[in-house]
Amino acid sequence: MLQQLSFWKSLSNDFGRVGAVMPSSRYLGRAMASVASRVSTSGVLEVGAGTGAITDHLLRVGEAANDEGALDYDSIPGSQLILVERCELMSDVLRKKYASASTKVLCMDVQSVDAKRLPFRPDLIVSSVPFFSLPPADRESIMRKYIELLPVGGHVLQYTYNLNVSFFKRFEGLKLVSRRTVLRNVPPAQVLLLRRV
Repeated sequence: MLQQLSFWKSLSNDFGRVGAVMPSSRYLGRAMASVASRVSTSGVLEVGAGTGAITDHLLRVGEAANDEGALDYDSIPGSQLILVERCELMSDVLRKKYASASTKVLCMDVQSVDAKRLPFRPDLIVSSVPFFSLPPADRESIMRKYIELLPVGGHVLQYTYNLNVSFFKRFEGLKLVSRRTVLRNVPPAQVLLLRRV
């Protein structure tokens, strides 16, 4: 319930930066986790983590509940995870929800992330950034930051509500390697996997 309240409050305060009318569906979360599970990774940077709708699926360990009836979480097997969320309210929710030693929450805009100050170099960026709600200069800057942060062979996993994905294909240094449509989300979404080349 706290997640939903935080989402709605953030939406009302800054719709252009939240970029969605509802939190991501479990179907979109599962699709993102399914693609992420096929990518070999030792360090994950999730950008625009919100209240953890996608994170839940990335970290879910089975479907079993613990003694308190809550889902058990652990890090992605063999991986470290950093969550980046610019909204302070949502960052607080993430810190409480994922208090594990292997998960770190940064309350900042991804454009301010300094690769040298990260505890590891991510080889997978899971992005929920609402690119088409942002000014064009911010879109460009964020994509260039992703390219800067990733090693060659690393990946960006991005979902978008825009059916035209040509924006993501035009960056030198990134190649679109897979695309999947998730209809059971409001609105329907495209799940894109891009590789750093």
